[in-house]
Amino acid sequence: MKFQGDIAAIPITDVAQNLGTNRKFGILVIQVSDQERQIAFRDGQIVSYKDNLGFSVVRWIEEKHILAPEEIKKVIKRYTKARKKSLGTFLEEAGGPPVNDNCDWWRG
Repeated sequence: MKFQGDIAAIPITDVAQNLGTNRKFGILVIQVSDQERQIAFRDGQIVSYKDNLGFSVVRWIEEKHILAPEEIKKVIKRYTKARKKSLGTFLEEAGGPPVNDNCDWWRG
């Protein structure tokens, strides 16, 4: 499935939900002017995010106090070695919010 062109009328949440429901694999690139965000999907699950704006998932988790810094370091070390599970699963196992939660912690 390929989206291209001006799809501003389609909410990004609908696009991500469609990719998840259909268990898609690939990278969703969102580009607005000089800002670019890339969300990687594997089997419909978000497995990676990067942008050219300086966002850091690890820094965000620390700022939101979702996990203690020492726990985050342990998770990143385990994730880097294994990569058989998603980073979200490792964070959940370390005491973070459940992967399949409604993600209220993303909003707070």
